[in-house]
Amino acid sequence: MGARLRKVWKPKHIPIVFGFALTVFIWGCPTVRPPNGFRPEQLNIQGPFHHEASGITFPESVGNYQRNVIGHYDGNFQDVSAGYNLKRDADVIFATVYVYSIPGVVSILSPPHTTKLVRSMAVTNEFSRNKHEIQRSHPAAKLTEEGETTLMFGNRTHIGWRATFELDGARFGQRNYVTSHLYVFPYVSGNWALKYRFTHSKAAVGLNDIEAFMRDLKMTFKESSTLQLPGVFETTR
Repeated sequence: MGARLRKVWKPKHIPIVFGFALTVFIWGCPTVRPPNGFRPEQLNIQGPFHHEASGITFPESVGNYQRNVIGHYDGNFQDVSAGYNLKRDADVIFATVYVYSIPGVVSILSPPHTTKLVRSMAVTNEFSRNKHEIQRSHPAAKLTEEGETTLMFGNRTHIGWRATFELDGARFGQRNYVTSHLYVFPYVSGNWALKYRFTHSKAAVGLNDIEAFMRDLKMTFKESSTLQLPGVFETTR
């Protein structure tokens, strides 16, 4: 968490395609590394960092949080993150926000309810993949809570999933267990996923601080483009 980078391969712009009588998922294995073995990198950037592909800008501070790292995980900057810390005496809340592209959903000659069903399955898969990533990095992680959540920015409410874990605090300089929160919002403005991680000791617990960060970090995604074809109900980016 925080300044910690992870190596995860996500397929690049490979859509999920389904037809009138056939549903096909093209979804990459979450534990397979790409053949070129791209090594995650930290970027030395002063001032706001603008992610050109998505339109998001990561400022040097968000409320009382101070940015301490920018990272990217692929060669064409479709997968980036920004880490922030909120310090309170001896306690720290580590916050990381990730923006990355995910496979699209293309509906060809399918009824609208099928489109919604397959997208819902894709959202659930993305949330499960992120939970698996945490449990793989922290084998002793204990899932304590999960459920749907919402995030409001602009004039839209985005539906996502959240999960709370109890983790070994040694990696975070804590003797006791720490609490780590995961928020995942797939398909934000097209094929972009938005993910938050917050980790803190129980002494530094503050859901208000987490909500404040998510509220104060302005979401400036570019408008997604939609391809209109006969018999195609939905295809994004």
